[in-house]
Amino acid sequence: MPPLADVTVVDLSTLLPGPLATRILATTGARVIKIERPGGEEMRRMPPRSDGRSLVYEMLNAGKEILELDLKDPADSERLELRLASADVLVEQFRPGVMARLGLDPAALLERYP
Repeated sequence: MPPLADVTVVDLSTLLPGPLATRILATTGARVIKIERPGGEEMRRMPPRSDGRSLVYEMLNAGKEILELDLKDPADSERLELRLASADVLVEQFRPGVMARLGLDPAALLERYP
């Protein structure tokens, strides 16, 4: 059994650093649920491309479950909360203050999901 087979990760990151970190977690057995904005993240459109797909995006996100959510939409926020309730790890790389505006700052999350 892979070392992180019992770990669930919610990934709110984009571009390179966060997706690479969560790719490593997926490679070691974690279930990674990558949340992207509607229409997908910017890396989907980056070259080089093959068969209309970004090779960099595919490499960084292999082995992940992809879910598109609008975090400002109440229904989509609820869908995110369902994932967070069963997650062990949350990875994000928003600008300072964004997580707090979304009600997802560390203190709020620890209160809801000790």
